[in-house]
Order: sequence, then structure tokens, then C-alpha cells
Amino acid sequence: MPLPTRTVTDPATALSNWSKYAAGASGKWTTNVLTPRRDPFSAAIAAVGFWQSQVSSAAAAAAYTTGLQNVNIPQFQATVQNQGAANYRNGVTTKTAKMGAFLASFLPKLGSIVQNLDRTNPRGDFNANVSRLNAYLSAVHATKGQN
Repeated sequence: MPLPTRTVTDPATALSNWSKYAAGASGKWTTNVLTPRRDPFSAAIAAVGFWQSQVSSAAAAAAYTTGLQNVNIPQFQATVQNQGAANYRNGVTTKTAKMGAFLASFLPKLGSIVQNLDRTNPRGDFNANVSRLNAYLSAVHATKGQN
């Protein structure tokens, strides 16, 4: 007998989980902001070529890089530690209704996408899985602006 597969969580459960766990994640958020896997400011400086291609100006690129180089890291860290965690927690609390509306709209669509994906793009070899992933991403992207 095969194992039953997971289904997409219903909106009420998802909202309850989000409210319960996201509000309690302020400590983890603070830790992760202060000890990132990679320095976001250096990564942003390294990505200035992409950014510049979007704004197409040497002066804008220079201002962007200068601004990032002028970030006061100790001040940034103090802001995260002193105001950041509380603001993160408060943000979760004050956004519960908005998140609930999003989950109520999006999760049924996601459930339908996953069910359709299982019928039309079953798991398989590498190429089949790449096709499945692309179909999934396209279907999720098609919901943009409707959730």
C-alpha cells in the first residue's frame, strides 16, 4: 500500500501556523540578519553590474556603490538588535489579517496546481522533473496579482 501524499494546507491552518511560528521567530531573524551566510552588502556591491544595467547610468552606479560602502555595520547591527526584533514581531502581529487573506486566496490555487501537476507532469527522470518544475513555476507565476 503506497504512502499517502501530502496535500496543501488549508488556509485557516496555514494562517494559524504562520501566526504562531513567525511571531516567535524574531530571535532567529535577528541572529540570521546579524550572521548571514554571505555579507549582503558585499553581494550587492558585486551585483552592481546587474543593477547598473537596470538604471543605465555610471553616476547612479557610483552613488550606489558609495552608499553601500558607507554602511555603518555596527550601527546596522545595533538597529537590528534594538529595534529590529521587536519590529519584526510586531510586523507579524499587525499583518495577520493580510496574510490570512493571501493564504485563503492562494492556497486553494496552489492545491489545484499541485493536483494538476501530478496528473499532467508526473515525477520521473531528470528531464521530466525539470519539465515538472517549470510547469509548477509557470502555474504559480500565473496567479501573480490574483492573490
